[in-house]
Amino acid sequence: MDEIIYTLDPEGDIFLVLDNVPENLPGSLWDIDDSTLAGFPNSSMHPEPLLESPEDTINPGEEPPPEPPEDIGNPEEENRAVEVDYREDTDQSVDPPQDHQHVEKYLQIRASSKHLTLACPQFKRTLQHGFQEGNELKSKGYLRIPVQDWPPLPFLILTMIIHGRTRTVPRKVSLERLAEIAIIVDYYECYEAVEVFSDMWINALAERPLESVSDAEKWLFISWVFQQDTIFETSSKYLQLRYTTNMATIPFPIPSSVRGQFTSMPTLLFP
Repeated sequence: MDEIIYTLDPEGDIFLVLDNVPENLPGSLWDIDDSTLAGFPNSSMHPEPLLESPEDTINPGEEPPPEPPEDIGNPEEENRAVEVDYREDTDQSVDPPQDHQHVEKYLQIRASSKHLTLACPQFKRTLQHGFQEGNELKSKGYLRIPVQDWPPLPFLILTMIIHGRTRTVPRKVSLERLAEIAIIVDYYECYEAVEVFSDMWINALAERPLESVSDAEKWLFISWVFQQDTIFETSSKYLQLRYTTNMATIPFPIPSSVRGQFTSMPTLLFP
């Protein structure tokens, strides 16, 4: 087992342990690549579509330009035999592939119970006196909490914000990453703690038009969690026009009362 330790509070009494950590996660918190945290491809934090050159653009009804003649080369050159210098002492064998044993990585985040309970009502309930976790924290002075329900990177972003370690927090994230963060924020009820960053992330992504049902489902949940009424209305209308099944099957933890608003409306099929 390979364990990485990120210290958000040197005097922290909570050790949050996450598994399924990416293999490329560095040993130091401050060495994490921005694009890795943000959920973008490593090649670019701001991927842009490839632009077509005017020569490659064809208007509707326009005949494509004739293709250039194929370069057939010199037949005599192609038919000429190629001599290969073969030496008997040359090792022609191929080394067998080495069996690299997969070592599972664990991430241990040293955090503060004061920060967690102040920002997250869910942690406050869990760590209060009378619960097993709260009793163990009081008796030992520290507590290890396995975190198995959440992907490690969005959970790490959330804990960094809660502890004021915001220099490494990305200012832009992918839609997929924002949806992951929204699920965790909703569970721990730490809406106010991340409000500045969630507004920043949403504003950076909201300029993009809706292009798929999957994106609209993410936006529906994100806008519900962070109370973005305009985006909620836009994404819900998009889904009402394109859903061919019951909208109660949206793969995000939206309350049944909110889902009922869609099931009571007539389902329209997009032509």
